[in-house]
Amino acid sequence: MRGVDSLQRLSLLLALTGLTTVYVSSAVLGPETASVGEISEGDLGSTVRVTGTVRDLGNGEDAVFFRLEEESGDIAAVYFGNEPGIEEGKTYTFDGRVEIYRGELELVVENVVSTGSTLS
Repeated sequence: MRGVDSLQRLSLLLALTGLTTVYVSSAVLGPETASVGEISEGDLGSTVRVTGTVRDLGNGEDAVFFRLEEESGDIAAVYFGNEPGIEEGKTYTFDGRVEIYRGELELVVENVVSTGSTLS
């Protein structure tokens, strides 16, 4: 029975080590950083981190809609849920999933990573 007990302990240790490695890797690596102009249909379903300036901000019943722009281009974006304090003309970094809505690429914001400055 000692051999079985040792094997169970070793298995548990290896499982915990593996789970810890996966968790740390996902926290450190995070989503791929991309410029708005680099986002394409090849990114559909993936999560990206983008930085840009909020334009054309509008509130829906359960969502905030806006365009995220930077020098390489712009993309439609939506944030579902309570408004995270997004303001027109400010620069933000977002993590979001690339989707298509009404034939256009769209960033479905999952997280507001940082807020930036107001453009003059």
